[in-house]
Amino acid sequence: MGLSHEFELTDGIGLSVDFNYIYEYLRRHRYHNTSGADKDMGDTQYLNLELGLTGLWLEPTLGIERDLMADDGTYVNLELAHTFALIGDDDDPTLTFTPSIGQGFGDKHRTRGYDLAGDHGGLMDTTIKGEFEWAVCDHVALTAYIAYSDYWFDSKLRDGARAYNGAWGSSCDHSWTFYGGMGVTVSF
Repeated sequence: MGLSHEFELTDGIGLSVDFNYIYEYLRRHRYHNTSGADKDMGDTQYLNLELGLTGLWLEPTLGIERDLMADDGTYVNLELAHTFALIGDDDDPTLTFTPSIGQGFGDKHRTRGYDLAGDHGGLMDTTIKGEFEWAVCDHVALTAYIAYSDYWFDSKLRDGARAYNGAWGSSCDHSWTFYGGMGVTVSF
């Protein structure tokens, strides 16, 4: 559940604000974490705030996520992106491509909650992403993206990610990951 709005700051430049609440249900279970202790996994709630400057050639976005239950931690991500019109004009494109790079930071509660480090927060995931968006009609858009993430700047968090992922088997004992997704946006 959320609210979003874009404010016009100057001619052609805007500030987008998106605030949302997420309740996440996780099936109750216990798992063995990387520190050797059993840990309960339960429901959690998030408050998210995303601020972005639009209309610039390089558009910055600042995202802040606050976990209220699971780890009681805060995660902040700064992303820079640029959108290229592949089909159509810049004002009303049919198909766009948006490359971006982002850097995340987690406080010590967030890094502890992800079993990355128990004693400090730090620079978490660096993400490089490419996203396509196809405007099917005035009110429907399809998106697809692929991304690469790794812990480039903090060796302790990188080692924690390797240990955490290694619990799935020796072929998963790395800190990096590739992922992607698809989505549908309906606006009215």
